[in-house]
Amino acid sequence: MYLPKHQYRKVESIDQPQLRDGLGNVLNNPSIIKTSAGEYFDVPPADLALGIFTNAVQGFPVPGETPQPVEELFAPTDRDKAIGKVKRYFVQNKSTAKVKEIAKESFDAISKNKQLYETIGTLEWQLQGPINDIEVQGAIFKGAATNNRAAVLELNKTIPGVVDIITSYTQFVQSTPADTIQESKVVPQKNSFNIPAPGKKL
Repeated sequence: MYLPKHQYRKVESIDQPQLRDGLGNVLNNPSIIKTSAGEYFDVPPADLALGIFTNAVQGFPVPGETPQPVEELFAPTDRDKAIGKVKRYFVQNKSTAKVKEIAKESFDAISKNKQLYETIGTLEWQLQGPINDIEVQGAIFKGAATNNRAAVLELNKTIPGVVDIITSYTQFVQSTPADTIQESKVVPQKNSFNIPAPGKKL
């Protein structure tokens, strides 16, 4: 059996279900192949380079033994923090509509062999504050939370569901002195007094 490259990709162990071959033996190959039809194969490297699946061992997901995939959440580096922004990477399985955040390495691998049932996308995450919007002499300067929310909503147009997995728009955002000043502002109290009704004594 021959398959062109656009019809299969490697699935790292982190994303694999528990697989067994036709004899019930566990398959622990760290780079199992998944086809566009949803089938899993353990293919000899030499054959895989040619797209030949004749000698491949098919793996079958075992009900009840499928581990939950581990989410690859991003963690900005010191360089990212110095720059003030970082890219975040996402993939969506079109058949299940599930959205997952992945590492850059996984994103690059999927980009090179993207399947028709996958949608990938990125967004730019602001790391430098101010965290919230700041008002200076009547002008509003958008904070990181506002900008990050806008980036998520924009990506949600092509990958619906991204808004459901990002629960905080201030994650990893570094506060600034402007945030402290904004928080310490005292809201002026309105002075009020009661005017007695006519005929009532004070």
